[in-house]
Amino acid sequence: MSKMDFMELLRETQNEVAGLCDNPYYKTAYQKDEFRYWDKVAQWLWELAERKVLHCFDIGCAYGTLALYVKKLFKCEIYCTDYVDLYMSNRMVTTYNFHYQVSNIELDPFPFKKMPCFDLILFTEVLEHLNFHPEPTLARIHDLLTDEGVLLLSTPDAEVYGRVDRYQQFDEIPYPKKGLPVIDDHIYVYHENELRELFKRVGLQIICFEKNSYGHFNVMLKK
Repeated sequence: MSKMDFMELLRETQNEVAGLCDNPYYKTAYQKDEFRYWDKVAQWLWELAERKVLHCFDIGCAYGTLALYVKKLFKCEIYCTDYVDLYMSNRMVTTYNFHYQVSNIELDPFPFKKMPCFDLILFTEVLEHLNFHPEPTLARIHDLLTDEGVLLLSTPDAEVYGRVDRYQQFDEIPYPKKGLPVIDDHIYVYHENELRELFKRVGLQIICFEKNSYGHFNVMLKK
């Protein structure tokens, strides 16, 4: 399949999100910026389109662009969560029958009564926002994958964007605990070697690992 086909579907998806979105920031800024974060992820999804995908889980779904893109590609059941209810449109959820809940992936139980294992999990531009040590959350995500499932992740490169002045290394970040303050911001930005170490610790194997031209890591992982 051609790159042009991939881009056409993505633009179609973004325009549909813009038409359904209640938050004006998507149209004024985010629509043109989001591709820079996860362009390789979107391309890999296009290349995986022949795979059988029954269930997809988009963790930190924001406005739902990638969730809708996956729906168009795979015609699968879409589960979405986000930490705050500021971005996802109710019209999007209703139109495409998304299973959507506001939930903190680090602290809360999974919010769906029937929680399937997932052939596809999206975790784009979330890792750097985690308030707590990332191992427990990535381990939970690992356990949600089917044996053949893939996790697609994006996160900024600390070599390009610099550190946040909170921790010197990710092992200094406290483990999840109820009652500690939660900040909606970048908490820790990772170097490549740290990501590779983290994935190894939780048993995630790297299929593809690229830094895009905008300075964001795009990674495909499996159990």
